[in-house]
Amino acid sequence: MPNSKTELLFLEAAAELASRQRDLMPLLTAALGRSPFDYWILGIGRGDPGIDVIDTTVDRQWRFHFHGLEVDVHHAIDGRAVRIDFGPWGIPAFTPGAVGAFAVASRSPWRVFPELKAVLAGVVGFDHARCVAFCDELRHRGLVDYAAPEVVALVTRYRKLMPGRGYVLDIPSELCPPDETEILLCDKLLITDKGRVALAGGLT
Repeated sequence: MPNSKTELLFLEAAAELASRQRDLMPLLTAALGRSPFDYWILGIGRGDPGIDVIDTTVDRQWRFHFHGLEVDVHHAIDGRAVRIDFGPWGIPAFTPGAVGAFAVASRSPWRVFPELKAVLAGVVGFDHARCVAFCDELRHRGLVDYAAPEVVALVTRYRKLMPGRGYVLDIPSELCPPDETEILLCDKLLITDKGRVALAGGLT
């Protein structure tokens, strides 16, 4: 079980975020005519003016904006917001900041997290460092984990600081995952089976 009530609330917020990601992904897929992962990460349709201009779901209720390795989705009227981080193979995942942003923006009819929002309050928006600390502790306890921990281990092992070049990743070809996007997305987070048990009240 998480060490504190606040850690459990953070895990619950991550679970609520994951649930809303799963709700919204089909709406984005319907709007784009392909999965958001295929469009943004694999590049299927990127560069097509007829597709690149699309930023609203078919029902006009949600607007979305791709950037980095994620897509931000906002309700057109009530201000609810979800960040969908792409994990390997198109799995919706999360980062510490995505959970913090969701906890601050969530409102009815979704679950709200007033206690967590108060804890995470920062000078501007939310305290990102505290979100990172919560995720680190939950990962230490096995309640969340990297989407592809074995690839994270590879990256950690073969990422080296080279004078004048910065960090260089040199994974031996025989160890490289078959899909290079796994290297880009391996450190996104998911709730583990143990985490789901904790959410159901099964750990003490």
